[in-house]
Amino acid sequence: MGEADGARQLIIVEGRRERRRDLAGALGRDGWQVFDVGDVAALRDLPPPRRAAMPVLASVPHDSAAGAMVEALRAVGCAGPVILLGQRDSAAEALRALRAGAADYLVLPVPIAELSARLAQLAAPPEPGEGHGFAGLVAQAPAMRRALDLARRAAGARIAVLLTGASGTGKESVARAIHAASPRAKGPFVAVNCGALPESLVESLLFGHEKGAFTGADRRHAGRFREADGGTIFLDEVGELPPPAQVKLLRVLQEGEVDPVGASAPVQVDVRVISATNRDLAAEIAAGRFREDLFFRLAGVEIALPPLADRPEDILPLARRHAAAIARIEGRPFHGFGPGVEAWLQGRPWPGNVRELQNVIHRAMVLSDGPVLPLSAFELQAPPVRPAGTAVAAGAPATGEARAVRPLSEVEAEAIADALMICRGHISETARRLGIGRSTLYRKMREYGIAQNGTRSAAERQG
Repeated sequence: MGEADGARQLIIVEGRRERRRDLAGALGRDGWQVFDVGDVAALRDLPPPRRAAMPVLASVPHDSAAGAMVEALRAVGCAGPVILLGQRDSAAEALRALRAGAADYLVLPVPIAELSARLAQLAAPPEPGEGHGFAGLVAQAPAMRRALDLARRAAGARIAVLLTGASGTGKESVARAIHAASPRAKGPFVAVNCGALPESLVESLLFGHEKGAFTGADRRHAGRFREADGGTIFLDEVGELPPPAQVKLLRVLQEGEVDPVGASAPVQVDVRVISATNRDLAAEIAAGRFREDLFFRLAGVEIALPPLADRPEDILPLARRHAAAIARIEGRPFHGFGPGVEAWLQGRPWPGNVRELQNVIHRAMVLSDGPVLPLSAFELQAPPVRPAGTAVAAGAPATGEARAVRPLSEVEAEAIADALMICRGHISETARRLGIGRSTLYRKMREYGIAQNGTRSAAERQG
């Protein structure tokens, strides 16, 4: 058992002494300061402030133990993210773990590198702009300023907000800023990626269920809407919701109540709804895939976020801010960019928007050794697509000389490969960052011949 002050601290709960020793030793060598115990009761020896803040890695001894483990950890004051380690690859147990409030469910044995990377993601400080209201968002570009001005005006009201824009434009960061600037700022902010929810469990996960409501429902589950009571729920990829869930969501917006699966009566909730989509919902309505009445309820205020290509003034401020945040996460100094880097950054079209910019900077930091990120760390990734230093005005069409047109499939495959490398092959986190569902990610990986570590087969690279 060890404890010390530091940014990378961790609790391990493992009943088997040898496995506990191995986990603590391996993660300790990877830079974690570990407090390891044989059972949850022993955590009472840890000072409450630290017990509340640290992420927890806990082994579950058998199937159906996930919910009990999370409840026991919360009962002794562990409020940080929980990763559960299961004994077998069970989809039912994984779903029980996530419904119980675990951040992830991994099956033993887990490579230490993957485990450490996932813990680092969960223990990381908020990304720039998250949790600090609008002051934390970069908006020097006129298009982004207009969007945030509208978001500020909407923040003080309860009206539903619909954020639209391409993947990676920062919709969740804006949603968090709206929440932080609203009268509900002290309430919970619950983010849900609707595209990542298994279709058979969407209603249960969003609206809750009673014990015995369906096979595997061995305990009552409140649902995300009741978790957000008194605060804000953010429904990302809302256009992915299946029709039955759309009907129930409409009831929440109209009546302020949810219908848990298997319940005899609806439950009142006080929740502000912010939703987001990268789909053309008008086209989805015309095709009969999305309810028009639900659209009008969600789009009390509709805010379109511009792509990064239309925000050239924001590229360098965003790059500096993300580099500083990533350096804190990685525990290393950052003193700026080397000669030529800023022109290189301004010379890219950024089809993946702010998320792609962040991933490129993160990978450059991994590829470089010193506190100044050199141009070589960026050029190893991809060449700029227009001459360095060539400015493109916001909204101006790109000419053939200024911007080479690449096939959409090539851009998409590169973005997926980049994200897998940045997330070290963690499928759930990769899908979250790309703004797509896990099933979509798996399908695209097969389509483009991309391995889980982000590498592509030679045949696929050659087209």
